[in-house]
Formats: sequence, structure tokens, C-alpha cells
Amino acid sequence: MADEIKVEINDVEVEKYFNTVHNKGVSLTPLLEQLGSIIQDAIGDNFAEEGRPSWQPLKASTIKERNKLGYTGPILQRTGKLKRSITRKVGPNYVVVGTNLEYAAIHNFGGPCGKNHSVDMPKREFVTLTDLDITDLEKTARKYLDI
Repeated sequence: MADEIKVEINDVEVEKYFNTVHNKGVSLTPLLEQLGSIIQDAIGDNFAEEGRPSWQPLKASTIKERNKLGYTGPILQRTGKLKRSITRKVGPNYVVVGTNLEYAAIHNFGGPCGKNHSVDMPKREFVTLTDLDITDLEKTARKYLDI
């Protein structure tokens, strides 16, 4: 995953309990699996809802090209490859959720692309979390850590 988006839970109490649990030798892996699943589901929701908040609509020229190819489906899901590429990896003290597709970053972050960088790709963040997602992560961590 070349470009990273990091989510940190900046809650002193949660961090204190993470460290206490880790120092006692208790595995955080089950919690990290749960957190990774929440993040992966949130990214799936971003695709399903075409952004949270909504992504910029497709340009008329893009719609015309897609129609010519017989495709009228959701934004960023012409083949479904990008959505299917979202994976998670959990280790003893980390969880990583993302994609290794080379073109994913330009869709997520936007910017110049194409021949001679002549196209300005709009930012359509699919690897992002809403405030509600973050609250869900915090609640899950607090429940697991019994705080």
C-alpha cells in the first residue's frame, strides 16, 4: 500500500488500557480483527453509497464513454476490482486495511493523471471513515478493554 491513511484513536484512557493489556501479555489480536472488520465494512459502505459524503458526479464525457461500453453502474465500480481489492492484515499490535492497486491512490486522493497529466481526477475518498465509524471503533475498543 504505497499511500497510507492512518487512523489513530487519540483517547488517553483507551491508549492506557491498550498498553496495560499489552504489557500483561494479553493478545490484542481479537480486538484488532474487530477494528479491521469495522474499517473494511466502512470502506464497503463508501463504495455502496458512492461516498460519505457523496463523491463528485461523473463528467458527461465519462458517462458517455461508460454508456458506450454498456456500463451504467456506480462510480469507481466499473469492474468491481477496486472494491474487491480492499483487504486487511492484522498483527500482534496493528491492523492495516487498504489496497495494493496502483491506481487506487489517484481515485482516493485525486490529482493530475493520464497522458501528460492532462486529466484532473477528482478526489473520491473511499478509504475514509465518518465520525460515526470512528465512534464505533472507540466503542469496540472500550468494550474489549472493559473501560
